Amino acid sequence: MSTIAEMNYAKQYGPPKSSNIFLLSVIFTQFFHVSLQLSGFYTIASYIFSKSLNHSKSFQLILFAVLTYLLISYYSSWYQTARTDPGHVKIVTSQFQVSQESGLWCKKCSTLRPARSHHCKYCKKCIENFDHHCVWALNCVGRRNKCYFYKFVVFTLIDSVWAAVCARKMPYISKFRKICNYFPVLFSVTMVIQHTAQICMDQTSIEARAEKLKMHGTSVRNNVHAVLSKNWLSFLLIPGKQIKYPNLLLNENLC
Repeated sequence: MSTIAEMNYAKQYGPPKSSNIFLLSVIFTQFFHVSLQLSGFYTIASYIFSKSLNHSKSFQLILFAVLTYLLISYYSSWYQTARTDPGHVKIVTSQFQVSQESGLWCKKCSTLRPARSHHCKYCKKCIENFDHHCVWALNCVGRRNKCYFYKFVVFTLIDSVWAAVCARKMPYISKFRKICNYFPVLFSVTMVIQHTAQICMDQTSIEARAEKLKMHGTSVRNNVHAVLSKNWLSFLLIPGKQIKYPNLLLNENLC
């Protein structure tokens, strides 16, 4: 069981209504995604060092180094998604008179919030540019950690595709298991396409569900830079690289 996930869950959610349900949910979600990733790692490693392949030792070590890099990138991006503040809106007392119908006032938090912020029913807080609540990271995905979540799904796709290809070429793996390996691929492809489109259009999952995907912001390039930074390629390739976002000014959103 992930200690990080437990602390993150307890810190945000408060005391659970049922300790048994809490423990089971944490154990299941963390065990599932960790075991799935390690299973893929084992499949790829088994294929790389298979005696049936006529690869040299040096080539095998290069492939294993690439595999290790992918695994490190996967878990570092998951860790950053889980531990980074997604953009919790601080409860403030303001002199501004804001109508509750304007969308800038949260009835549940009883506080002002920046535009495009939404209330998470699990964390019980308003999140800047709230996208969704991630069950794998047990954290919200918002303005400040959307980049890490996107990196997480990209490396999930790369790892799952490689594992599925390797499994297909291994004769001792059953057809049922080979078919099962394609489900993570289909899920990851869907996630990457969905969030790539949303980043390019400057739209969150909540906004996409409320209306058809349409362009926000000034350009696709600027929208990508706003989430992944101008050095987006190095951000995706370097494990653990961080991005700092400027604070939103509440009074600017009220004008």
